[in-house]
Amino acid sequence: MATDEGEFRDFVDREYAALVRALSLYCGGREVAEELAQDAFARAYQRWNKVSQMQRPGAWVRTVAFNLARSGFRRKGAERRAYARHGAAPTATQSAEQAEAMAVRDAVLELPDRQRQVLIHRYFLGDSVAETADTVGISDNAVKSATFKAIENLRRRLGDVTAIEEGSHHA
Repeated sequence: MATDEGEFRDFVDREYAALVRALSLYCGGREVAEELAQDAFARAYQRWNKVSQMQRPGAWVRTVAFNLARSGFRRKGAERRAYARHGAAPTATQSAEQAEAMAVRDAVLELPDRQRQVLIHRYFLGDSVAETADTVGISDNAVKSATFKAIENLRRRLGDVTAIEEGSHHA
């Protein structure tokens, strides 16, 4: 494979941290987010000759990463249902993050999938409406509607979501 390793490294350096932050918020954990991001970048590396020629290779990697996350959610749902049928439950451990960050993360995790995706792309990745629409696969108007609904849902759950509305990049 004739991959320009320096170009790919620069690409990863530009995109990795923001993708991990967004996936952490989407999935609820940094470790899972890092795994998903690494898997997405590995796939980009395998196809770098094609991906590097795309208008927005970062959007391609984000799409792959979020698709991997959704696949993981489906697998975990099936696992929970299987445990429920057989009377066993997996044990869970919770990290000691700040209460405010956990409250925001939990509230975002409770949003419907499309609202969660749109919110993360718009406010945590800084994508435009058009970029978000392209990445998520919906119209510009659907992005605007989902963003409005997501913020309203967060207001109901958290009260003040000023930091999110101002485009805070803290997750």
